[in-house]
Amino acid sequence: MRYPREWNEHERRIKEIFHNIYRTQIWVSIEKLEDIRTPEELEERRMVAKLNVMTMDMLEYDESYFGEDSNQRPAGYRPYFYSYLIYMDARSDFQTLIKLREMGDRWFIAEFRKPYSAGWDEYEGVIESSASPVIFRERSIYISDDTLDQAILDRINDVYPVAPVSGDHVIRGQLKTLLDGVHFTSTRIYNVGNGNLIRLSGDSFQMMFDVGYHQRSHPGGSRMKYGAAVRSFQKVIPNAVVLSH
Repeated sequence: MRYPREWNEHERRIKEIFHNIYRTQIWVSIEKLEDIRTPEELEERRMVAKLNVMTMDMLEYDESYFGEDSNQRPAGYRPYFYSYLIYMDARSDFQTLIKLREMGDRWFIAEFRKPYSAGWDEYEGVIESSASPVIFRERSIYISDDTLDQAILDRINDVYPVAPVSGDHVIRGQLKTLLDGVHFTSTRIYNVGNGNLIRLSGDSFQMMFDVGYHQRSHPGGSRMKYGAAVRSFQKVIPNAVVLSH
C-alpha cells in the first residue's frame, strides 16, 4: 500500500488498520441504543444504535503505543476512533433490534464480510472512522452470538481504563480559576446539525461550549448551514472548550 510522503509513522499504521478491518474479525459493543419499543417507531429510516468497533490490530497497536516510553512514540499522534451507526426503517427485521438490546455491555464477535455459516445477524448502516478527518462509509455489518474471551476483555480493560469522574465541586473550582477576571461581552451560536455550538468572547478570551454531533452521526437540519458554521468557526483558537456530552 502506498501513502503520501508527508504521512508519519502513526498515520500510516492507522491507515493500514482501517484498510485491513474489512477482511478480519472485529469486536463490537453497544455505545448508544435508542429506546425504540415498537416497529411503528421505525416508519422512517433512523439511526437506532451506535457500536464501538475494535480489532486485534487496534488493541495490539494501542498496547504498544501506550506502553512505550513517551520519548519513543511516533510524532504527530492523533487519537483515532472507529464506530458503526446502525440504521433501520419499516422494512427492517425488528427482532434484530431486540437482539441489540440484549447485548448489554458485552463485546461480541462480528465481521464486515458476509459469513457463510448460520448464527449471524445482518445490519445496515454507516462506518464512522477518524484519525482526523471523520470519514463515513455505507456498509453492512454481521454480528454473531459469540462473545469475547475473558483474556481479551482483560486486555481491553487494561489498555482503555474507565477514567474516574470528577465531582461537581472539583469542576466548579477549576472553572472559577479558569474564568477569574474574565468578562464575556458577546455570544455567537452556530448550527452544527444536531444542536448548536456556542462561542463566548470577551477580554481576549474565547470559550467554545458544546461542539455538537457530526451531521452523519445525527442526521437533521441543513447540510449547507452545517458547512457554513464549520467555515465560520474553524479558524477560532479557543482558550477553553466545554463538552456537555
